[in-house]
Amino acid sequence: MHQIWYGNASDGNPVDVVESFTFLGSIQTSDGYCKPDIACQIGLAFSAVSSLNNIWNAKHLSIQTKGRVYQTLVLSVLLYASETWTSVASDMKAIESFLMKCQRRILENRRHDFVRNSEVSLRTGLTPVSDRIIRGRNAIFGHVARLPDNTPAHQAMLHQVELLAIGRSTPRPFMETSTRSTTISGHGYSLKETI
Repeated sequence: MHQIWYGNASDGNPVDVVESFTFLGSIQTSDGYCKPDIACQIGLAFSAVSSLNNIWNAKHLSIQTKGRVYQTLVLSVLLYASETWTSVASDMKAIESFLMKCQRRILENRRHDFVRNSEVSLRTGLTPVSDRIIRGRNAIFGHVARLPDNTPAHQAMLHQVELLAIGRSTPRPFMETSTRSTTISGHGYSLKETI
């Protein structure tokens, strides 16, 4: 059992030991996984989708207009703080499944229409959500890497990178992909991206 947040607060009052808590609208857990937060964000996004039924059913609105409403009002709710998620494949599958249901609703597809997911994505013209999450993670990494060395976030990132470098006793197996390395100027960090 993992426990977090113990000790005394800055005002001298004791702080309770908890398994999880909500901070700035995001659920933080002691095990470091984000499954509860992702489930909560999917629920909030579902509420947003349900409240927009009159938009999805409007015949006079184009698919592109509905797509913009979807990106603005649904994706922004779903992907709140997604750049900090420690998501695993099953989490990404749940997110993609939910988003595909939303896109089918925009196109007014029914279950018995048997339209492939690739065709739905092509007709809506929306990019995969994993691309947005990766862009957000890269933006956060770049921001933290440019912070002054004495900033706690910068020190935590350096500590994590050192732990990863020390903990790896054997090299990773060779993968047949090409990578592009980008060095953030003045800090010596490199960000590798698979092409």
